[in-house]
Amino acid sequence: MKSSHDELVARREARTQGLAVRPDVLTTRFAARVSEVEPDRAVLVLKAACEILLRRMRELHPATTLRMAALDIGRDATAKGRDDLATRVDAELETTLSNDMDWWNRAQLSAAVSVLARTLAIEARKQKPVIEVVFQQPVALVREPERYRAEVLRRWVGRSKELAALAQSEKAPLYLVECAPPGDVQQHPVSVDEVRLSIDLHGALDVVRDG
Repeated sequence: MKSSHDELVARREARTQGLAVRPDVLTTRFAARVSEVEPDRAVLVLKAACEILLRRMRELHPATTLRMAALDIGRDATAKGRDDLATRVDAELETTLSNDMDWWNRAQLSAAVSVLARTLAIEARKQKPVIEVVFQQPVALVREPERYRAEVLRRWVGRSKELAALAQSEKAPLYLVECAPPGDVQQHPVSVDEVRLSIDLHGALDVVRDG
């Protein structure tokens, strides 16, 4: 398990790597689970709970949407009794971060979402059937990181050329002779007001020989 010091060092390293951009969405992932209930009824219970959750979050910030992800009906296929039944859904809330929000506005919104999430989780456990909801901490991200692909690639090529210029000699100039296909644009959250974007690229610099 990483220590708080290791996490702090990782965050500092992220500040110096990749293209720095401003996040435009606050993402809060969560999982909701119902036990000892038949899956078809459990799905309806979870749907109603998610609708209430979204409504409460929209009261906090109107520009909030809900995106459903995974569905897990546990061991229903081999369940011998109700104790073996468990249905879970994974989802995430996306709250728009407008350009006019400064660091403190964004921090305040993130804190408010965390407080409301804790309140909703407590309320869900008091219902019948009991709904177990686990929220992750809100994270500020870029909604469409692929929009920055050209700029991220341009910066990578530029740094490769800088490295070649420093390492080569007049008689043996270096060129990018090999490069694997680039992957997806990756996000590395730094703060509520900054995300670093990068692409996993592997290339080789070498001397181009005649023949």
